[in-house]
Amino acid sequence: MEQERKRILKLIEEGKLSAEEAEELLQALEDAEQVKEKGDKTQSSIPGTVVYEDEGQNRQESTHSTRQSSTKEKIFDFIDATVEKIKKTDFDFNFGPYKQVSHIFQYPNTSISSFLMDIENGSVEVQTWDEPDIRIECKAKVYKVDNQEQAKEMLLKELSAQVESQQLKVILDTKKMKADFRIWIPEHIYQASSIKIFNGSINLRDLNVPELKVKTSNGKINLQNMTGEKWDIKSVNSNIRAENVTGRECEIETLNGSIYVDGEWEEIESQVINGSIKGYLRGMETKNAYFKSTTGSISLFVPTDKSVDGELKSSIGNVQCYLPNHRLVSSEKEVLKKSMHFETDGNTPTLYLEAETKTGKVNVNPLN
Repeated sequence: MEQERKRILKLIEEGKLSAEEAEELLQALEDAEQVKEKGDKTQSSIPGTVVYEDEGQNRQESTHSTRQSSTKEKIFDFIDATVEKIKKTDFDFNFGPYKQVSHIFQYPNTSISSFLMDIENGSVEVQTWDEPDIRIECKAKVYKVDNQEQAKEMLLKELSAQVESQQLKVILDTKKMKADFRIWIPEHIYQASSIKIFNGSINLRDLNVPELKVKTSNGKINLQNMTGEKWDIKSVNSNIRAENVTGRECEIETLNGSIYVDGEWEEIESQVINGSIKGYLRGMETKNAYFKSTTGSISLFVPTDKSVDGELKSSIGNVQCYLPNHRLVSSEKEVLKKSMHFETDGNTPTLYLEAETKTGKVNVNPLN
């Protein structure tokens, strides 16, 4: 854990973290260390844990507290893998003169069951179309070359775009260029797929991907009109937006940026260190929803006829439930600790909802 502390202090020196943000990260690091040392015994001391008399609810809260602590550990695993890389990268790509080239890959009547994309610098946009072909349009800025011919030669040398064992692979592992991809694939239910970009944005539209992993260190993530089963969406420094999405389980995390979610999920978990969260939970079958921010507000919208068992917490900001006919089970209004536990009745399975932040407000609103 000492290495993580040194990295956080280094980020402060470089101006990439404020003192307040560093304090929250250090606190999370201490919590994660305690979890590792004490195991299950620490669950009762983790902020946000509530024990209910009902066995089913108690099991639910235990799941939330375990997930809360494990997520802190994952956040620092993520920091461990990316901080050094971030410090060495010039996000403005001030590498001097460049030559811009483009290339199109076309795969006629090609069937794939999954895709894998790993790009160092650039952006990726993937969407479906009515054609049976796969089309990849690439526009690249190639640095440290003398002419267009050298630029095109380097692009084709460094870029790997191929279909292998029914999987589309697009890999570009070099800092010598920045490449933007627009990719069209046939309408299909795709199996386990992943997209990873170190520096750049990711845009996905009109896809049906049951198992999906998306990760970027510096760039926006946009998901629109999509269906899935189990998704893992992560970023270090960017906003994440998921709109009109449907699935079973979704986990969304970013260290610095806002999160916007609008869709139907059975279970959803959304966490951010420095940024706000806005969520529209449209699914009547939603069972578990967990939202956490350290330095931002949380605003949630749920159907008025949905049965909800909710808990809202904030250290500094206000907490409020605007759902009609909700019952206040318990509340606290201390100077540095505000919370409320509420319930609503409905003709649907109960939604267990948790939302907490340190320095922002938390509210739950009716979904019109």
